[in-house]
Amino acid sequence: MWKATVTGLTGTLLYQFSVRPQNSSTYSIVRDFTLTNTLPWTSLQQGAYEMSVTVTPGGPKSYQAFAGYDFVSRVTAGVPVVSATQNPLVALYSAPPCTAGVVTVAFWPTAGNIIHQNTAGQTCVPGQSLNFYVAGMQASAQYTIQQTLVNGTQTLAMWTMIVTGLLGASCAIVAVHSSASSCP
Repeated sequence: MWKATVTGLTGTLLYQFSVRPQNSSTYSIVRDFTLTNTLPWTSLQQGAYEMSVTVTPGGPKSYQAFAGYDFVSRVTAGVPVVSATQNPLVALYSAPPCTAGVVTVAFWPTAGNIIHQNTAGQTCVPGQSLNFYVAGMQASAQYTIQQTLVNGTQTLAMWTMIVTGLLGASCAIVAVHSSASSCP
């Protein structure tokens, strides 16, 4: 959670939050001027970023502050990671780095013969993990998640099982029941 704290200004303060990758000169506005001085924001892409907040008490004057941060991989030892989000029916799936190809993530309720849902594919970036939101799951259900890497010469799949939380729960509950394994 990003929070802008201002001292020495009076009046109705308006806040604008912008972000840019540190290797870019262009900021993207995440939230335009509002009364809200907080911003729940993160990136799905690994790397260094700079957050900018612009504050104005109204009129032509504005004040700006910057903060840099690194979004680091959740993956360790080449094993995918499933993380809870603020929504108990949405999980964050972090795939290990790959050198070439496209990674997709399929997921389905473990019980029953339900059609698989798929995320959009992401192109491999050597040395960087890939992150996917797995959304559209049912409450208190066990799901199988399958990561597939297609690189033109082989297809590699990794499997994980999770259990979703209850909708309206005070925090997200996502439990990993088995570690991923490689399948030829």
